Parts: sequence; structure tokens; C-alpha cells
Amino acid sequence: MDLPAPDPGILKKIARAFLSGMLDKGDRILVGLSGGKDSLTLTAHLAHLQRHFQIPFEFEALHVRADFAGCGTPPGFLSWVENWGIKTHVLPVAIQGRLKPGEKLNCWWCSTQRRTELLQFARSHGFSKVALGHHLDDIVETLLMNMAFKSRISGMLPVMRYDHYDAVIIRPLAYVGVEQILRYAQDRGFLHQAETCPFGKNSLRLKAREALRILSQSAPHVRENLLRSMNSIDRRYLNFDNS
Repeated sequence: MDLPAPDPGILKKIARAFLSGMLDKGDRILVGLSGGKDSLTLTAHLAHLQRHFQIPFEFEALHVRADFAGCGTPPGFLSWVENWGIKTHVLPVAIQGRLKPGEKLNCWWCSTQRRTELLQFARSHGFSKVALGHHLDDIVETLLMNMAFKSRISGMLPVMRYDHYDAVIIRPLAYVGVEQILRYAQDRGFLHQAETCPFGKNSLRLKAREALRILSQSAPHVRENLLRSMNSIDRRYLNFDNS
């Protein structure tokens, strides 16, 4: 598969994220390449953006290959990306094998293990940033989930710095809605070939997604409003317990 043409709207939103302080001149970016629609969409657009963007950057991709059924490498997936001219690495990781006796595999454990491996690979190979395929819907769903199920107001930051890792996590699709990604993946022919997580069908995230769907029926800009609310915090009305 040749490098698919970009979606101008997605390209513009990634550029907006980059220009908001996400990207620095000369960054070496490691893209977390799961094989799903989000990471494939991100990778394709970075390949286009790299050619003409005003801030020069380099990037490569890393696919963390898990050790459980339903989360392998989609057929032809790596060859697609290599045909796009992108250097791609594959790292087998025993994500399920690291569980302690009696523990069960879940989304949180899997994503934490993958992110740790990406950060460690980035540090040992000289990458300054790790790009993940989280989009607008992922970010606001996480905000709702943390409020409803963890009793705290927190979310995914577009730029996340850690104390123990030199590399910085970035989310270039932060302004891109999932519907736009779905249309792009469908039009470019890799939606149904993309990898799907077998543990994401009954998660709390689906409940937050349904709540957003219902809210959006009467207010189409709910997701964008929730995203903006993360930068518009009035602490005077958040301290409920004054004792």
C-alpha cells in the first residue's frame, strides 16, 4: 500500500497541535504504532507533514507486539508502513506474562506496559518525544471516566512530561474527533484491517462514550467544549468540602 493521501482537516489540526508548543525544532519522535485506525492515521499524516512543516522533525515507529490472542500484528500491516517510507521497529513484550498470579489482563495494565516500553525504547534510542494516537474523544472520555468512576478531575494532556523519563508523551490528534478518523480510515481502505483490542468491548470507556453520544444529540460541540474546559478551571467552585 502506497502512502495514502492526507485529510486536509486532520493535517490542519495536527499542525495546530504542533504549533501550540507540542513540537520543538529537531525533535526525534517515536510513534506508538498499534496497528489500529488511530495510530495508522497519525503515522500517515506525520509522513506528509514532515515534508513541508515549518518546524523540522524526524520520526520512526515502534510496534509493541503483545503475547495474547486478538492483539497480534494485522496481516500486511508492517509492510504498509515501511512502504510509506517510515522506519519501523517491532518489540515483542510479554504483557500478559507479567501479570502476577490471580491478576487478570485489563486495558489499564496493557496500556501501561506498552507506554512504559515505548518510553524506555525512546530513551535508549535517542528519541525526544513519544507520539500516541489518542484523539479528542479519547481525551474527553478519560475526563468523564475519572470524574465519574475515580472521583477526581484529571485527564490526558496533549503534552505529558514525566519525572523519571527524558522523553515527553505527545498526542498530535488531540483536536481530531474519532468520526473524522473513521472516515479517513474507511476511505483509505485500512479500517477493517486495523487491529482491534479484544478487551475494549466491556470497559468503562464505553459507558463514557455512550454518555457523550447522548449529550451530543442536543449539543454537537460537547467534545470540544469539554476539551476547552480543561483550560478554563474556576477553582472557587470546585472546593466542595471546606472543612
